[in-house]
Amino acid sequence: MYVKATPPTDLNRNTDWFMYPGVWTTYILILFFAWILILSIVGCSPGMAWTLVNLSHFLVTYHFFHWKKGTPFSDDQGIYNRLTWWEQIDNGKQLTRNRKFLTVVPLVLFLIASHTTDYKNPMLIFNTLAVIVLVVAKFPNMHKTSAILSLTQGFAITYCEKLSCSGQNPDEGITCGEPSEINYSKNGNFQLNGFTPKPAICSANSRTSHIGIAYGVVMLC
Repeated sequence: MYVKATPPTDLNRNTDWFMYPGVWTTYILILFFAWILILSIVGCSPGMAWTLVNLSHFLVTYHFFHWKKGTPFSDDQGIYNRLTWWEQIDNGKQLTRNRKFLTVVPLVLFLIASHTTDYKNPMLIFNTLAVIVLVVAKFPNMHKTSAILSLTQGFAITYCEKLSCSGQNPDEGITCGEPSEINYSKNGNFQLNGFTPKPAICSANSRTSHIGIAYGVVMLC
């Protein structure tokens, strides 16, 4: 006799904090108090303060949500090393409530910052660029592609890893492997499959660098 168990919503310690009650409210309050802090310290106009909040929010969230990969925890065995925080949240499921909330926030900040600055340049240009980059990075079609980052984050390294994992130029160094899949049994237990670490490294010479850049351009197109 088996008991059907519902698998947990998120096993990733790097993203499960966003499931806690009150996170959305705290997120909004941080932005509001950041506006008050900038308004008090800098002494600028309310519109300029919202612009600074919007640009600061863009820099922080782009870096931690869409640029940095992996997790700060070692107990996940490196299964998230190739995924950004945005790609890890909600186990990669698209169009969830959390993803919609994080997509709406930069849009609202853009509207507030643009309206309070009377849609004047150069603030409008900065606010527009910030919202475009953040929203496009959150599109479902961008999931696990990292197309824009491929040109700047070094696709040559990824290409080297693929060559090395396939048996070419083996040596000790980079750990290769794809993110694991979580299989749940009827008794509620789970196991990680698909992670096959293999030590490998290769030098990022001009040939691999050029191929990496070309590969990034192809993905971007």
